[in-house]
Amino acid sequence: MRHYRKVRKTKMVEELVGITCNFCSRKIIHEFHSDAPRRARRDPDAVSGGTVTITFGYPSAFDLHTHEFDVCDACFKKRFLPFAPHVTNVSAWGERLSK
Repeated sequence: MRHYRKVRKTKMVEELVGITCNFCSRKIIHEFHSDAPRRARRDPDAVSGGTVTITFGYPSAFDLHTHEFDVCDACFKKRFLPFAPHVTNVSAWGERLSK
């Protein structure tokens, strides 16, 4: 879950001020996130995590919808890795990774 605040620059824009896990609500380190402010402070209570993006194709109940959520490492391991035999692991460069 992402938390924003309104910041007046040339015009009013939203600036990322924090990311929390959508499952356990723990703070996720976001200083290297593309939307993070340039001088984000390191929070000692924050944990590692990432963003999951799911895009549904046609035909499905969610035709052409894209859903995104933030998840910490622990929740990802607990909730998603049990499905690992059925999930394609792809690197940041688009390469399929073997297990």
